[in-house]
Amino acid sequence: MQLPSRIGKYELIEFLGGDTSEMYRARDTELDRAVIVRILSSEASSDAQARARFLKEGREAGVPDFGDHEGRPYFVIQMRESAAPSIVRLSIVVYALVLVTTAIAIVAWFSMRKAPDIPIEPSPHLPGGKIVSRMIEIPAEGAAKPFYIDTTEVTNAEFCAVIHCADASLQPGLSAVNVTVAQARQYASYKGERLPTASEWERAAHARNPAYRMIGNVWELVEDPATQKAEALTMVAGELKPPRPIPESYSAPDVGFRCARDP
Repeated sequence: MQLPSRIGKYELIEFLGGDTSEMYRARDTELDRAVIVRILSSEASSDAQARARFLKEGREAGVPDFGDHEGRPYFVIQMRESAAPSIVRLSIVVYALVLVTTAIAIVAWFSMRKAPDIPIEPSPHLPGGKIVSRMIEIPAEGAAKPFYIDTTEVTNAEFCAVIHCADASLQPGLSAVNVTVAQARQYASYKGERLPTASEWERAAHARNPAYRMIGNVWELVEDPATQKAEALTMVAGELKPPRPIPESYSAPDVGFRCARDP
């Protein structure tokens, strides 16, 4: 990449090295601070598993920003202001940490491939709330109270940041599916949220708010207050389909969820 160049709001200043992924000393043009930008190579970006490992590494490191530049994912490593005079030494340390982290990620990936029965549990690496779904407010309607609801289904990236995922090949931006009712409730509770009720989901889906979207043809888990059980709803061409009863331990590749919360 010819310098100087830009990736999003980051002005690239110096190439620090890399092969499968490239590292640059850069400047955040909005906050005027020094950062390290790490971007996956074009070749590796075309490999879904390499993309997943790269993004997982960034999430586990707790980096402050992710993005996509011309089809290549990147994340940002924040630098301390006091480190500016010794940028070369810092770069070497950061690069060494990246190599170690990459090696650990590769070992973990192979371990997960060999042990697909790893139990799903709260991730010890990222506490709930690191990735926050954007929500919209659905106003009160008659006796129905206002509430907030996610603008899209919970994605693999969001779900795996809270609940440990054994499948390293999941595409981060797609809806999290094959999730049981218990796992969806656990995720929502971990974030201080809940599953929407069926009536709330219908109100939000019919609101025609451009921010409210569905990522593909996914049925979404909702609570039925009358039966204290879960079911799944979906809209096709603006038409609400009959609900699907969902047993507690059931999961399917076309069933996902989004979260809601009270004001």
